[in-house]
Amino acid sequence: MLRLLCQKLDIPWDAAMLSWEPGYRETDGIWASHWYNQVIETTGFSAGVSKPPMLNRAQQHINAECQPFYEKMLGLKTFARA
Repeated sequence: MLRLLCQKLDIPWDAAMLSWEPGYRETDGIWASHWYNQVIETTGFSAGVSKPPMLNRAQQHINAECQPFYEKMLGLKTFARA
């Protein structure tokens, strides 16, 4: 998938994109300590979440309101999901 994204964005593909050293980076920005708790420990990509999270009633309402926008964006995708 990353190879296809690079191709679409006209960025040279490099297998080194698939792994990295763990830890913070200068490019992480000011939000890194809030957003990246697990990311800083990784050294590569992992499998995605296998099942959707359980939503409470308020979250279900928000999800239902956002679904039409998601469906519209899904129709614009340029490559298939793995």
